[in-house]
Amino acid sequence: MSTPSQTTVDEAEPRALSRLLAALADDRRRRIVSLLRERQSAVSESELATLLASAETDVPLRAVTDEQYEAVILSLRHHHLPTLESVGLVDRADETVAWSAPAEPCATTVETALGLDASPADTGTALELLASARRRLVIDHLRTEAETTVDELVRTVTAGSDDENVRVSLVHRHLPKLADAGAISYDETGEGRAVTYEGLPVGDATVDELVPTGGTEACGRTGDDAATVGTTEGRVRTLEGREAIVAHGQALFDRADDELFVMITTDGLLAPLCLERLRNAVDRGVDVYVGSQTGTVRDTVREAVPGATIWEPQRNWLDLPVSRDRLGRLVFADREAVMLGTIGENGTERALVGSGADDALVILLRELLGERLDHLDGQSDDVLSHLPL
Repeated sequence: MSTPSQTTVDEAEPRALSRLLAALADDRRRRIVSLLRERQSAVSESELATLLASAETDVPLRAVTDEQYEAVILSLRHHHLPTLESVGLVDRADETVAWSAPAEPCATTVETALGLDASPADTGTALELLASARRRLVIDHLRTEAETTVDELVRTVTAGSDDENVRVSLVHRHLPKLADAGAISYDETGEGRAVTYEGLPVGDATVDELVPTGGTEACGRTGDDAATVGTTEGRVRTLEGREAIVAHGQALFDRADDELFVMITTDGLLAPLCLERLRNAVDRGVDVYVGSQTGTVRDTVREAVPGATIWEPQRNWLDLPVSRDRLGRLVFADREAVMLGTIGENGTERALVGSGADDALVILLRELLGERLDHLDGQSDDVLSHLPL
């Protein structure tokens, strides 16, 4: 793993590697990749579903029931294959799918993940813990120091600064997650808040193979994300048209490493690929929060994105007087990048986007929502009273 001074969570490399590790953290997806690697050519999605159902239920192919097949084929088409395709591990065309071998050093990460002899649960836990740039930096630091403090970890993650947002994310999300998995012991109340490394479910040598240094920005396929994620830091921009706005919103879903806050007014703004990107974010350990006054939106997200926190705002804060444009969607990623979209009377869509800690729009949203977002994880009994929404 690279040293803290060489890596920050704003670089493309950690995000690409996070997506790859998150994709492989799922036991079914690792099995899919293993099955496809054994084949020399593409297989139909139907055949893959039958092979997978047979392997998972330990029955002959001919004994796979219609119910087992249907359950697997739906999960393949709507969840697992799109995820694997997005990180460049499979190719899909005309309802067929084939293994797509990644280049080094991504190939080493994949080979190591598939070859782990730990239990599926331990393998999944290790990959999930590593599927966050901030947690990787914490683990990397602790592997060297063995014991440290929260203050020191904040400086490590931020390359020397003392960012309060990073402190909140470590204290409320990443350190508890690491502690729950047994990777660290964490004194939440003691002086200095000592953090001690206990170890991942896999050995340190394996961690080095899973997280190779250099070149991992090639892991995964970004498509048109390259034009949208790399927005100019510290400058508010305007996007015109639904296609550009949806693409930018999806790019923000992909760039989130820690927290993703989304509000949507109507189900017409919720594209199927958006749901897939939200699932991907949950899979790689991002805390995803989706709010809407529209019941269809809440029900759709609740069913399609298990693990996301869903709530109903107590007032329709996104609606403006009918004589003006309506606010349609808000995406706030890691409290570092934001998109605020509007819908005109004729259905035209526009959005303001900003990126960077010093961006005016980002600052405005951070000040508006501030610490209230920390109550969305359910740790507070009075969540709604803390949200000005």
